[in-house]
Amino acid sequence: MQVGTDYLLEKRAYTEKLNVPSGLENSKPRDSWFIDPSNLPFSMMIAAVIPAVLVFMYVSFRIVLGIIIFLHAQISILLLNHMQPDLYGNIDLRAHCVQT
Repeated sequence: MQVGTDYLLEKRAYTEKLNVPSGLENSKPRDSWFIDPSNLPFSMMIAAVIPAVLVFMYVSFRIVLGIIIFLHAQISILLLNHMQPDLYGNIDLRAHCVQT
Protein backbone atom coordinates (compact mmCIF):
# COMPACT_ATOMS: atom_id res chain seq x y z
CA MET A 1 0.00 0.00 0.00
CA GLN A 2 2.81 2.41 0.87
CA VAL A 3 4.72 1.51 -2.29
CA GLY A 4 1.61 2.18 -4.38
CA THR A 5 1.08 5.55 -2.69
CA ASP A 6 4.71 6.43 -3.30
CA TYR A 7 4.34 5.47 -6.97
CA LEU A 8 1.19 7.61 -7.40
CA LEU A 9 2.70 10.64 -5.65
CA GLU A 10 6.07 10.42 -7.40
CA LYS A 11 5.53 13.56 -9.51
CA ARG A 12 4.06 15.68 -6.66
CA ALA A 13 6.31 14.79 -3.74
CA TYR A 14 9.95 13.76 -3.56
CA THR A 15 10.70 10.66 -1.53
CA GLU A 16 14.24 9.52 -0.98
CA LYS A 17 15.02 6.10 -2.42
CA LEU A 18 17.60 3.62 -1.18
CA ASN A 19 20.46 3.16 -3.61
CA VAL A 20 21.23 -0.59 -3.53
CA PRO A 21 24.49 -1.76 -5.18
CA SER A 22 24.41 -4.67 -7.59
CA GLY A 23 26.87 -6.76 -5.58
CA LEU A 24 28.66 -7.07 -2.27
CA GLU A 25 31.58 -4.68 -2.09
CA ASN A 26 33.64 -2.85 0.48
CA SER A 27 32.74 0.81 1.07
CA LYS A 28 36.43 1.73 0.88
CA PRO A 29 38.01 -0.10 -2.08
CA ARG A 30 41.54 0.37 -0.72
CA ASP A 31 40.68 -1.65 2.41
CA SER A 32 40.41 -5.40 2.32
CA TRP A 33 37.88 -7.61 4.09
CA PHE A 34 40.63 -9.23 6.14
CA ILE A 35 42.01 -7.34 9.13
CA ASP A 36 45.69 -8.07 9.50
CA PRO A 37 46.35 -8.87 13.18
CA SER A 38 50.01 -7.88 12.90
CA ASN A 39 48.95 -4.22 12.63
CA LEU A 40 47.09 -4.36 15.95
CA PRO A 41 48.84 -3.60 19.22
CA PHE A 42 49.73 -6.62 21.34
CA SER A 43 47.47 -5.47 24.18
CA MET A 44 44.51 -5.46 21.77
CA MET A 45 45.23 -9.06 20.80
CA ILE A 46 45.32 -10.10 24.46
CA ALA A 47 42.12 -8.15 25.16
CA ALA A 48 40.35 -9.88 22.23
CA VAL A 49 41.04 -13.31 23.73
CA ILE A 50 38.85 -12.61 26.79
CA PRO A 51 35.50 -12.21 24.95
CA ALA A 52 36.38 -15.08 22.60
CA VAL A 53 36.94 -17.44 25.55
CA LEU A 54 33.73 -16.24 27.23
CA VAL A 55 31.67 -16.90 24.08
CA PHE A 56 33.28 -20.32 23.69
CA MET A 57 32.50 -21.21 27.32
CA TYR A 58 28.90 -19.96 26.98
CA VAL A 59 28.24 -21.98 23.82
CA SER A 60 29.88 -25.08 25.28
CA PHE A 61 27.85 -24.73 28.49
CA ARG A 62 24.59 -24.44 26.53
CA ILE A 63 25.39 -27.56 24.50
CA VAL A 64 26.35 -29.61 27.56
CA LEU A 65 23.31 -28.37 29.47
CA GLY A 66 21.04 -29.32 26.58
CA ILE A 67 22.51 -32.83 26.50
CA ILE A 68 22.08 -33.22 30.26
CA ILE A 69 18.45 -32.07 30.15
CA PHE A 70 17.73 -34.43 27.24
CA LEU A 71 19.30 -37.39 29.03
CA HIS A 72 17.47 -36.56 32.27
CA ALA A 73 14.14 -36.51 30.43
CA GLN A 74 14.88 -39.80 28.68
CA ILE A 75 15.90 -41.54 31.91
CA SER A 76 12.78 -40.23 33.65
CA ILE A 77 10.59 -41.59 30.85
CA LEU A 78 12.31 -44.96 31.06
CA LEU A 79 11.79 -45.10 34.82
CA LEU A 80 8.11 -44.22 34.52
CA ASN A 81 7.47 -46.75 31.77
CA HIS A 82 9.50 -49.56 33.29
CA MET A 83 7.24 -52.26 34.73
CA GLN A 84 8.89 -53.34 37.96
CA PRO A 85 6.86 -53.82 41.13
CA ASP A 86 9.58 -52.36 43.37
CA LEU A 87 9.35 -48.99 41.58
CA TYR A 88 5.61 -48.73 42.25
CA GLY A 89 6.22 -48.47 45.99
CA ASN A 90 8.73 -45.63 45.62
CA ILE A 91 6.43 -42.60 45.47
CA ASP A 92 9.31 -40.12 45.70
CA LEU A 93 10.99 -41.48 42.57
CA ARG A 94 7.77 -41.39 40.56
CA ALA A 95 6.95 -37.87 41.78
CA HIS A 96 10.43 -36.69 40.80
CA CYS A 97 10.06 -38.20 37.32
CA VAL A 98 6.65 -36.57 36.81
CA GLN A 99 7.98 -33.14 37.82
CA THR A 100 10.51 -33.16 35.00
